[in-house]
Amino acid sequence: MLREALDFPTAGRHGARSLLAGSGFVLVAAVLAGGASYAFDTDRTILAAALAALVLLPLLLVRGYYYRALKTAATAPDPVAPSFGGVGSLLRGALAALVVSAAYALPAGALFAVAAAARVLPDSWGADAVLVGESLGALAALVGIAALVGALYLVPAATATMAREGSLRAALRVRSVGNAAASEDYAVGWVLSVFLQWTLVPVAAALSALVVGVVLYFLTGVATRYVWGMSYASSVGVEPEGIDTVGVTPSSVRRDHDDDTPVGRTDRDPDTERVADEGR
Repeated sequence: MLREALDFPTAGRHGARSLLAGSGFVLVAAVLAGGASYAFDTDRTILAAALAALVLLPLLLVRGYYYRALKTAATAPDPVAPSFGGVGSLLRGALAALVVSAAYALPAGALFAVAAAARVLPDSWGADAVLVGESLGALAALVGIAALVGALYLVPAATATMAREGSLRAALRVRSVGNAAASEDYAVGWVLSVFLQWTLVPVAAALSALVVGVVLYFLTGVATRYVWGMSYASSVGVEPEGIDTVGVTPSSVRRDHDDDTPVGRTDRDPDTERVADEGR
């Protein structure tokens, strides 16, 4: 699957252009972020705030394409890289994916907040109360780490569920999402995606001064979504009927070389079929 994942970002007639467009948006975001940092260091607060706000647009477009790539891999029977067209669709997909991620990360965030609060209890409460609070805070931190790992594991399945069902509410049905994520196919795919990111993202960071590093970073993000989507599809099956395919490149139907009959179908002579039926 790793080889297919690395081939996916350039597959299809939109692949190369989408890879260039996404890499360009990542580069623009990096330049704007650098400009915002420089403006802040030179006490140009208004300019820094404006540049920081502008960074959000290319990042949201990239995040929206990641969601579209995940949707394609999770729902299409023969997925290829989707197009980068439709700014509104990309932004809606990005915002929906962010909402899902935030919802699943909320328990971990709450537990970490409890752990942080427990460490700053006033001494006026007494030594025993402070000790109990610190113990509860440590426990909350440990449970928070487990909740964060669980969120990282479930978010791809939840996002793929949203893409498949076409509903944000479907992504928040923890039981159905958990059933999909509990399969061996999904677990193996998730581990492969972690390996893919830990292997290629450091290389992309090391080459960040070069354009190839930016391209590799975006390619890794798309390839990771392919692994998530395919693992989810293997877990629950692909149901392309009735799925919104805006921005998704349709897969081509393979045909025989001799005629236009799709592979797997043959034209039968009605008279031959009638004789065969009478023989039964």
